[in-house]
Order: sequence, then structure tokens, then C-alpha cells
Amino acid sequence: MARFAVPDSPPLTFLLFRHFGAGLCLMVLALWMRADWPKGKAWGHAAVSGILLHAGYLGCVWYAISQGMPASIAALLSAVQPILTICLAPRLLGETVTPKQWLGVTLATLGLCVVLGPRLFNLEADALSKSLVPLLINLVGMLSLTAGTLYQKTFRYKADIQSVAAIQYGASLLITLPFALMMEDMQIHWTPTIILTMLWSVLGVSVGAILLFLFLIKRNEVVKSSQLFFLVPPASAIQAYLFFGETFSAIQLAGICLTVLGVALSSL
Repeated sequence: MARFAVPDSPPLTFLLFRHFGAGLCLMVLALWMRADWPKGKAWGHAAVSGILLHAGYLGCVWYAISQGMPASIAALLSAVQPILTICLAPRLLGETVTPKQWLGVTLATLGLCVVLGPRLFNLEADALSKSLVPLLINLVGMLSLTAGTLYQKTFRYKADIQSVAAIQYGASLLITLPFALMMEDMQIHWTPTIILTMLWSVLGVSVGAILLFLFLIKRNEVVKSSQLFFLVPPASAIQAYLFFGETFSAIQLAGICLTVLGVALSSL
């Protein structure tokens, strides 16, 4: 999504509109469904998890890409989240990681290397050196996502996920706003591309996908839920092939199949 949006909008400004649109949609949905809202301190816990999951993660990743981070490296770094989660969940949440899950993570990681390997080897040394600071910012974003996932699982809300997600986006909006004011001119060129990207980001990702992710965290082990992030790089490779004219080989297709197999194995 960032590659579609960055040419027409500063990253944090785009995310401001995204957080506002998603929060508004979820609030209306929660009120229409008469959802239960968090009570007392649970509002604060929902806000903290939202800031980590949305403001911290998306803000860092989108800003890094806007500063020249190659999309292939950004996609590869998305694997940091499930790997960190599978290492930390047993200690912090008491979850048991089975040998089958470790095998699935290993296969998924190997698949990612196969998918993204050709694109990484084609990067020039100069491009890699210029990406050092954006890379560190991106890593901070992945750490924020991991912390938000674990935090979300730690506190069990006696509330519906629609209302929890609405609070999360409201908190993310408030946190992102001062950074956008300080760092950007907050001007968006409303082209057809940016409008479609915004609609998909709000409705497809920030509402649909996030509700599904929160539901999975609530119902399943956090390790199983996090394995889905292994599918981000293969999906990015397919999008790059379809929309940006990047090459896509049979070996990369085999890597995608290996990644999907690893995710399926670790999720069973």
C-alpha cells in the first residue's frame, strides 16, 4: 500500500486520514451493533495496544519506505514479527510452541528468502547504505507490532472487538497528529490512485483485516495468529509483479508455496 500512496501523500498524513476513517467506521459499526465497550482502565489498555499496533508499526514502516527503504527489505523485515512472537510468547504468555510450529516457522522463513532473494541481490551497495536509517526505523516498527500483539493478548477485554478497535484508532490518530504536523506539510494530491488506496487501506485493511487479526488473537494462541505475517512478503512480490512490472520467476513461486506450507503447518 505504501508504494501506491507515497507519490501523492506524505506517509504520516495518509495514516492520519486512515486512522480517522477506520476509527469512524468502527465506531459507527459498534454503535449500530450495540457492542459492549471497555470499562475503566480497559480504555487505557486498548489505547496502548492501538498505539503499538497502528501508530508505532505503520508510522515507522511507512515513513521508512518514504525515505527510500527498498520494498523488498521492508517486506523481509515483516518476518521479524512472527519470529519474535514465537520466541517471546512462551516466556511472556505461557504459550507452548510445538515442534510442528517451529518447523512451520523455519519453512516459512526459508520460503521468504527464496521469494525475496533475487530482489535483494539486485540492490546496489549504495542503495543499501542509504537505507540504513530507514532500516532501523522499520525495525522499530516491527518491534512495536510485536509488543502490541503480545500486549493485546495479555489484557482480555470484556468488550467487543469493534469497540476496542475504534478506541485503538482514536489513540493512534492522537499520537500520529503531532508528528505529522512537525515533519510534513500535510498536503495530499487526491488522484484516483490515492483515493482507491485510501478506501482499500481503511475498509479492507484497517477495518476488515484488523478485526480479523484481533479476533484471531482473542480466540487463538498469539503464535498462530502472528504466523500470518509471513504471507506479507509473498503477497508484496505478487503485487510488485502485477502493478510495478517487477520480474517474478518460477523459483520465487516455489518460495511462495513453501511459505504458505510453513504458515499452514504452524497454524494447525
